[in-house]
Amino acid sequence: MGVKKENIKLSEHFFISTDAPDSQSIVEIGTFQRVRHSLEISIEDKIGNILPIIGTRGIGKSTCLEFCDQYVKNKLNYDCSRLLNIGLVIPDFSNKDHDERINIILNEIALCLSNKKTRDLKSVIESLNKSKLLPFFLFIDNLDRLYQTEDDLSFIKYFFRKSDPILKELSKKVAIYISCAPEWASILKLQDLSYLNYSNSIELNPLNKNEIKKLIENRAITYGYKIDDIIDVNLLKVLRVASGGNPRSIFQFLKKVASEKKLPIDKDKFHDVLKVETYSKSNKKLKEIASTSAKVCWGINQLWRYFDNLQKSGIDNPTGISKIIKAYSNNHIDESEIKRFRSVWTRISHPISNKKWVLNPQVNETLRNWIAETELPLDLLLTAFSENPFTVSKTVIEDYVDLYRDALENIDDAFYLFNKSLENFMFITSITDVENKRNEIINSCWNCINELMLTILSIEEEAVPRELNLKLEKKKIDVEILNELIDSIDEIYADINKNNKYRADLKSILERYRDINENPGIIEHLEKDQLDGLKKQVLTSYEGLLRTLKPKLLLSTSKHKKIESINKIVKSRGKENNKVEFKSTIRINLHTMKPDKVIEHSVLKTITAFLNTDGGILLIGINDDGKSIGIEKDISTLKKRNIDGFKNYIMDLTAEHIGSEKSVYIDSEAARYNGSLVCMISIKPSPYEVYLDNKEFYIRAGSTTRQLMGQEKDNYVKNNQNFK
Repeated sequence: MGVKKENIKLSEHFFISTDAPDSQSIVEIGTFQRVRHSLEISIEDKIGNILPIIGTRGIGKSTCLEFCDQYVKNKLNYDCSRLLNIGLVIPDFSNKDHDERINIILNEIALCLSNKKTRDLKSVIESLNKSKLLPFFLFIDNLDRLYQTEDDLSFIKYFFRKSDPILKELSKKVAIYISCAPEWASILKLQDLSYLNYSNSIELNPLNKNEIKKLIENRAITYGYKIDDIIDVNLLKVLRVASGGNPRSIFQFLKKVASEKKLPIDKDKFHDVLKVETYSKSNKKLKEIASTSAKVCWGINQLWRYFDNLQKSGIDNPTGISKIIKAYSNNHIDESEIKRFRSVWTRISHPISNKKWVLNPQVNETLRNWIAETELPLDLLLTAFSENPFTVSKTVIEDYVDLYRDALENIDDAFYLFNKSLENFMFITSITDVENKRNEIINSCWNCINELMLTILSIEEEAVPRELNLKLEKKKIDVEILNELIDSIDEIYADINKNNKYRADLKSILERYRDINENPGIIEHLEKDQLDGLKKQVLTSYEGLLRTLKPKLLLSTSKHKKIESINKIVKSRGKENNKVEFKSTIRINLHTMKPDKVIEHSVLKTITAFLNTDGGILLIGINDDGKSIGIEKDISTLKKRNIDGFKNYIMDLTAEHIGSEKSVYIDSEAARYNGSLVCMISIKPSPYEVYLDNKEFYIRAGSTTRQLMGQEKDNYVKNNQNFK
């Protein structure tokens, strides 16, 4: 701390905007450095264009433009720069139509460039064309005041489109810098304005702690003070949060704190005024971080449950906060220190060796990011959080999430899917302003449910349903596929003797998603209560599916047992080759990718051989190496393109070539194996000899199918004990 000056009386001007910084000091503010760099390029290349300077009110656009004007005049040795405050005339045309407004703006530009000699911009351009002195600069301040309400955006769009020819011509001779509101971005990016260098626009960002220090220090020096005479430098990081890094807000806040005229501003006084702002700003920042990170979302959820349980257990927040700080700072905490509230502590931590506990990775990352973004002490952040608790998800799904993650440990693709679904879930729960997040809500709502349903199937089937997943990833919505996914969940419920009470919600979410994607314009007409209702449907369905379809249940369904039996058959094939046969397809030639009668005949030979021997199992969709190929390509060639169509095709094929009376000895069922659909054909031994196409006789001999003819065939039939 420097020499403390008591009862310093600062001029009111200290707290209000002053003239633009000189051309040296401005480069110490990071975002302004880019402005200077841009100016250097414009001057060096002598290229005229229109360059937007984008930022919120109070961020420093006017200061930036004043500096630009000053810098260019000092840099070039001729009359080369004009600064036009268009904001002064904007109030005059509030009641005028769009075309009249445009004429006024263009007239003001002409007056500025011509030193008030003419309002005709075309004549100004003609004069510039004759001039040999280039480049020339025009800095238009407060053009962003054109944007006061949402309705004004339509005029801004009209202004740039209608003024296009004249501005384009002007920009060939003049480098034009204009101040733009952030809301203009969506319009300017879409405009076909070749002269508007939006890709090289300059966005003024909030100041960081060091830049805030420099800003106050420069102002203090101007008035004959040191920064220590004004403020305790340890409060700068808190000031950054309270002001949002906005230069105008910084001095407004200092004025508010210094209202007693007693400087330097001390911590007690500072925190008295700052308390509400700091807490709201820090929690707002936490929500911003959470909106981009599922991991942080989950960490917030865990912290909220922790503080909630602290209160229910009668433990004060400061005690709970001190434990978190210790665990975070030391990377662990001894078990002896959390014995009194161990059950609460399990919400945010887990044990490791030597009776030590470490914070869960989600909580750890939440705290790390939060501190980095706000530059505030952890005790202040946690106090703010615990006194005004919020969460992106006040749910009780965390225990089910742990169960799912354990079940998915060895299914990498499914683990990834589940994390994506959780990320969408946490994003949806974090949204409070539904009306401005319409597209994000619609897409996240369906993706959240879609990915969870795929995860559920993956646990039951031990792999992500490959073909189904590929179809779902296509941009074009296939309602049949989406309904197939919901039907698969219905089948699981039926298998465990329950009804899917979330089916109606799932169908409703799907229909809304489908409507929006097929008719994007609908989204603008959705009422807030409709969006809130959709959000509620998703959260209810998501939690319900997790709660009712726990992994333990999914691993006990008949489908899962069927998959286990296929797995067992594949692994045991080496021991019982005479009773197991694999076929990659039933009709598709994988080389030509077309139906092939030779492939069909090969399958029929195997079925015939099993009927004539001791029976067996034919697995379609698995190659000789035991790798899952899938029957999806076969199905795609059938009239009825689903499992039932495939089964019917098998029965029709055997009836035509082997005999319909033999169908009682043949049974087929489908299941997914390693993510692909396979068909298991179970064949019992026939009590009578079976001929393929009434002439070919086959048996199983070891691991091969063999044809018998003549006396050899007659002897086999005579001696086969299965035959009557």
